[in-house]
Amino acid sequence: MPKELQNLTHLQVLKGFVIGNSKTSCKIDDLANLKGLRRLGIVIGNEAVAREGEFTKLKDVEKLHSLTIWWGVKKSRESPRGKSQELSKAKSLKLAAMDNLTFPPSLEKLDLRGTPHANLPKELKPSTLQKLKKLYIRGGKLTRLDDGGTDQQWNVEILRLKYLNDFKLNRQQLLLTFPLLCFLDVKCDKGVEYKEDTVLKSSSEIENYCKEKVVEKNAMPAEKHNSEERKSLKKDNLGEEALVKKGKGKEVAFKTEIEQQASTIY
Repeated sequence: MPKELQNLTHLQVLKGFVIGNSKTSCKIDDLANLKGLRRLGIVIGNEAVAREGEFTKLKDVEKLHSLTIWWGVKKSRESPRGKSQELSKAKSLKLAAMDNLTFPPSLEKLDLRGTPHANLPKELKPSTLQKLKKLYIRGGKLTRLDDGGTDQQWNVEILRLKYLNDFKLNRQQLLLTFPLLCFLDVKCDKGVEYKEDTVLKSSSEIENYCKEKVVEKNAMPAEKHNSEERKSLKKDNLGEEALVKKGKGKEVAFKTEIEQQASTIY
């Protein structure tokens, strides 16, 4: 992005702010001069080069209400050693950006796409984003939402978790961590129950969904299981009864034969 961008002090919307490799291009810390900026979209592309600690400056964009960040490394058809090294550097930058990422406390909507880490950024927590109402996480390597033991609660009302191949949703924890949810959109590949797009549009629907027990893929429902048990038991009882009757028949026939032999002797 051109360096002169920082002079647009009344700019309110900036989409497609690309982190490039030019030393003279506008950097994230220059955005702090845009006092009226309310919506920002950042793209961290293949050839991105960032100064150390650059992503910590995001918190200084004081009036920012909506932030979208795309991570992504485009695959090249060619695979020379030089290209491979460039992609590796780009990947390292994306990981570093995730570690150093900060957020302005005024943020109301956050959209993260293609997150390169299994865990959320360190600064993405309820205590630093108390005004956040919308949280979208789409694509990437995220595996969970919690940070491993915090009891903090979000004020988020709309949550979207989509296209996360390694993500495992803990329904009970979700209800505790996001008590104000009134809209939930989940579509992940980890676990059969999340492959279909689940859209819940009320707090009562979300509460029932979170309290609902997840049935494993090969598990038999309780009613069906009990029904099968009853059928099996009934079958066994009928079998035993048939054997008993059959045994009694043999006994009667044997007794009749003995009586006939006795009558002919006497």
